[in-house]
Amino acid sequence: MLHFPTNLEIDITGRCNYNCSFCRNGHLDVYNDMDFDTIIRLLNECVKHGIFSISISGGEPTMHCRFNEIVSYIGKINIAWALTTNGSNIDDNLAELLSCNGIKSVYITLSGFTNITETKHKNADHVFDKTMQAIQSCKKYQIPVVLGYILTPMNISEINMFIDFCLKNCIRAKLTRVYPMGNALDNNNLFISEETYKILLKEFKDKLGKLALLGENSVPFEKRVCSAGVLSCVVGYDYNVYPCVNFLGDQKVSCGSILDSSLYDIWNSSKVMNAFRTPRVYMPYCQKCSYKDTCNGGCRAEAYKQSGDYCIIEKSCDYVCF
Repeated sequence: MLHFPTNLEIDITGRCNYNCSFCRNGHLDVYNDMDFDTIIRLLNECVKHGIFSISISGGEPTMHCRFNEIVSYIGKINIAWALTTNGSNIDDNLAELLSCNGIKSVYITLSGFTNITETKHKNADHVFDKTMQAIQSCKKYQIPVVLGYILTPMNISEINMFIDFCLKNCIRAKLTRVYPMGNALDNNNLFISEETYKILLKEFKDKLGKLALLGENSVPFEKRVCSAGVLSCVVGYDYNVYPCVNFLGDQKVSCGSILDSSLYDIWNSSKVMNAFRTPRVYMPYCQKCSYKDTCNGGCRAEAYKQSGDYCIIEKSCDYVCF
């Protein structure tokens, strides 16, 4: 077992200037900024234990009242890092700051490819224009951009415009869909069928080629590898540590608070973390399956949503392979 995560997501604020209808964190009531000194202590601990990379997220991370100072500090300690943002606050000045402090990539999610569609999904004005500005500013300072496209019935007709844009600008991209979490629980009109998703995903991969990134839910069940609690974890803006982002805010899956313990101690002593490292409760046919050691039972978050138990396999498997 590794004694410290290799990858860490830090959600530095719960605040956001959008109110996305599909936001995974919409059910949480924590809207404050994480304390600056606590962030610095956490970053120093990451340096001490030789972490491979960190991701700064939120909320909208650029809204943290001391975001620029956090960026400058990360630049000084020389950690590989990335930023997940809605792009609304990235202009040339901020892009220059990010570039000067060693950022490896910026991840931005779109939910359409026009202002009309983006505004409807994110409940804010001029969203699409701001995203395009952010991309251009990042490009100006040679910051790699990764774009996510969240499929809904409303934006399916715009996916080809998104693909063409990524091809023209040589931008890596990922196709996802809305899952019943957070705000999406109150917006049933956001979901697309499994069959439609598979058709669009194939078209997406065929057209984008090597620029297409495969998220966990885009990878066949039998080939998934989950790093939650094994290689990576998340520090939420409530200061609690979780095995992955899909458990944010769920106290049953909280591994402890960095206000009470070091991340090192939480990583090594949490019962939840240890459960994520132990073998799953497999179906009988899993014992003979040649993919068992690869899939490890699939996504624990999906299993948890289906059954309330993250120690069993994700679902009945269609691939009984010997």
